[in-house]
Amino acid sequence: MDADLEISDGPPLRSEPDALVRRLLSGARELERRLDHGFADNGLNLTRADVLDCVHAHGEQGCAQTDLAASLRLSESNICTLIERMRSDGWLFRMRSATDRRRSVVVLSPRGAEVASQLHQLRASNAERWLAGLTGGELHDLNQLLDRLLSVLRVSPPSGAGAPADRNAVVPITAAPALRRAS
Repeated sequence: MDADLEISDGPPLRSEPDALVRRLLSGARELERRLDHGFADNGLNLTRADVLDCVHAHGEQGCAQTDLAASLRLSESNICTLIERMRSDGWLFRMRSATDRRRSVVVLSPRGAEVASQLHQLRASNAERWLAGLTGGELHDLNQLLDRLLSVLRVSPPSGAGAPADRNAVVPITAAPALRRAS
């Protein structure tokens, strides 16, 4: 279908999947921009805030550096550089695992723990403010649709060279993660 669909209270939406993906990406970029702006008051950007959030979620035992890289879809070298910068800025501690001396474990410094809690509250209050124009039912429907989209994406083959020929083949999302730029 090439016809545009009219949506009340909004711009025309092309019925093509490509147009929908572009709108989703545009929305994601706008949310990232807003989050970056909010985190700047604490001297952080979105990537650094994600590191604090991920390490905070692992509690006092910390997070293995390799697990952190995988969770944030960053390369090992990027996460190493990022952790070193955040360590020197006083956000994190890096130490060797007590059970496996080959592994590095990252834990929050007292400063990092305090700011991680503040960032969580900031993110939650901003999310409420940004989504206040949607009804409870719309939020529920959007959440359901996004869950369904993520579920479909997890089993869809990646595009480009090396993609499986079988469109129905299950490809774990971690099989070929896109790497984000660390900063």
